[in-house]
Amino acid sequence: MAMNLRLPDELAERLRALADETGRSQQVLVRTAVEQFLDQQELKHLNPWLRANLQPARIPPRSPAMPRRPVPPGWDSTAIVRDLRGSK
Repeated sequence: MAMNLRLPDELAERLRALADETGRSQQVLVRTAVEQFLDQQELKHLNPWLRANLQPARIPPRSPAMPRRPVPPGWDSTAIVRDLRGSK
């Protein structure tokens, strides 16, 4: 969707300066700002109980819950589970 956006001179200058400083276009900066604003506003309209109980993840992203271990040659997941259970 295309649209025109009229900004006060001071705000337009700040946007230009940030675009120059970051090497990103004004359009990308505005689109990002609108997306973040909408995300925040949509959260405000969630069920109050749900919003009050939202919590950040306790495990940082890309941090496995259990340490990864190499799989021995010739083994597959079924063999590993059998070994952990002590089954033959």
